[in-house]
Amino acid sequence: MRLRRIGVSACGVVLALAVGRGGLAGAAAEEKSPFAAADAQILSEIREHSEAAANLEYLSDSIGARLTGSPQLKQANDWTRDMFAKYGAVNAHLEGWTMERSWARGMASARIVGPAEHPLTIAAAGWSPSTPGAITGAVVYFDAKEKKDFAKFSREAEGCDCHLPGAR
Repeated sequence: MRLRRIGVSACGVVLALAVGRGGLAGAAAEEKSPFAAADAQILSEIREHSEAAANLEYLSDSIGARLTGSPQLKQANDWTRDMFAKYGAVNAHLEGWTMERSWARGMASARIVGPAEHPLTIAAAGWSPSTPGAITGAVVYFDAKEKKDFAKFSREAEGCDCHLPGAR
């Protein structure tokens, strides 16, 4: 069967092998190689028909982050299986697996309420727990340059007067 398109993964591997061989062997040795014609055909397919950039753009911009167990991972897995089938893979399928606990990034918001209101840009870290509700407290300036700075911040934050709704 004639290879019409090269998938994202196969493209990278083939390109690395082809460039590695070409760089080490030199042009004269490559012409004598029994693989020279196949190498030239593969490189031609990459230059003329590669969908690697479009595939990466779709995965990154349309599907987005693919944390383990997330709906986006399922969507990316299904899309990848379908693309391998489109590219001619005979047995493109997904293997079953169980994820004990999945995590999906939900909405997170923060704002300074006084003396002037100011919205803050925040995002939750992967697999971090949610808060039991709104949290209010004093703003603490934290300028970490190195990992050791976190210990100093932790000590400063312990004295912070933060309030959870319903907590006393």
